[in-house]
Amino acid sequence: MADSGAVQKEARARRFYAVGLCDALGLGMYLSLSVLFLDKAADLTNQQVGIVLGTSGLASLLGAMPIARAAERLGIRAVLSALFAIRCAAFLALSAISSFGQALGAAAVAGLLSRGIGPLIESGLISRVRDAQAVGTLARLRTLRNAGLAAGALPAGAAIAVGEAWAYRAVLAASAVLFLCCTA
Repeated sequence: MADSGAVQKEARARRFYAVGLCDALGLGMYLSLSVLFLDKAADLTNQQVGIVLGTSGLASLLGAMPIARAAERLGIRAVLSALFAIRCAAFLALSAISSFGQALGAAAVAGLLSRGIGPLIESGLISRVRDAQAVGTLARLRTLRNAGLAAGALPAGAAIAVGEAWAYRAVLAASAVLFLCCTA
């Protein structure tokens, strides 16, 4: 029976690795494309782009602690599922924006969730391994996340090569689909 428990823990750990990779891939797509998307597809001015990105960054700083507290009360898995569902909706909304106000709202919601998700994935993962394995487990997750962020540049680069608003919007919608997969 002890072997069965170890196998189940390993399977749960692999799911957290997959979630971490999908999350990083979707985030990498957005980070690689956000400025050009807001400029070319949403037709915002440079000042508006700066305000949208600054608001998103500020929101991400403010969101981390309340998210951590919610996870303590409600559980990591429940909070992660809710965060990914909301993030999916925010990125779908972002992919369809047509005004500065819409961009500001969608980017603020997406940013609010960003800083809290990564630490929850890490916490959920290391709670499924022995203490002696925690460092190696987190190193593997960080490696996967770095690879995902870098790989996210590939579809963003393709959209930039196409240079059309629909291509930028498609990449953001694809990142929303990845966040939906994380929810599941």
